[in-house]
Amino acid sequence: MTVKGIDVAYYEPKIDWLKVKNAGYEFAFIKASQGTVEDPKFKEHWNGAKGILPRGAYHLYDPRYPKATAKAQAEFFWSLVKEDPGELPFVADIEKYESGPYHGSQQWYNFLETLKMLSNRKEAMIYTAQYYWQDNVNLAGKSVTDVSYFYKNYPLWIADPDPVQSPSMPKNAWLDWLFWQINWTTYIDGITDEEGRKTACDVDIFNGTTEQFNKRFGVGNPQLPVPPVKPPLKVSISRGAKIIFEEEIYDD
Repeated sequence: MTVKGIDVAYYEPKIDWLKVKNAGYEFAFIKASQGTVEDPKFKEHWNGAKGILPRGAYHLYDPRYPKATAKAQAEFFWSLVKEDPGELPFVADIEKYESGPYHGSQQWYNFLETLKMLSNRKEAMIYTAQYYWQDNVNLAGKSVTDVSYFYKNYPLWIADPDPVQSPSMPKNAWLDWLFWQINWTTYIDGITDEEGRKTACDVDIFNGTTEQFNKRFGVGNPQLPVPPVKPPLKVSISRGAKIIFEEEIYDD
């Protein structure tokens, strides 16, 4: 069975998370920040989904502003999630903007390395699309020396909407994907605008079964411990030295 989830931001202002779960969705990625600006709905969505769906926070990397260095962006993102880092990997959303003082894979590296240090190596992954990655990872003067750093250290969340049968992958990069954003315009019960009108959102799938998802991220229903078997209690009735009745009683 396909493991489906959603990713949301302020574009989806009102979410009834129990309804989303009951509609068959099993996880959520929630936008925390862009550059050094918090998504206006992050706290509401993050706290609302807690305990209902496994959550992953994502940061939209924005290279355009002089004060928003890669390091500053990582520090800002971490400031939002450090008290409650969620259950799924952090996400570096690298899909938009093709210019700016902090554009290029050397800066993506700086962001990811800073986040790794701050979070004590909590798992992170990269969200991107085929052509954006191919067109921007090897820019002259802005690239890391070895781009395999990204493929070797960070799983891929690939953006490629239906009706394709399988996602288009960046060439000479990842061999497989962990999550796939398959649709950008799905209407789901429980997701509305401020006026209560249904609002479309993005749908994603995990590359595996529910059992594999739960094991991979340590989520799902925990295995309840088996209580120890108590020894039986012996009840005896005696007359003098002679036992006239004896029975073992099991306390369950």
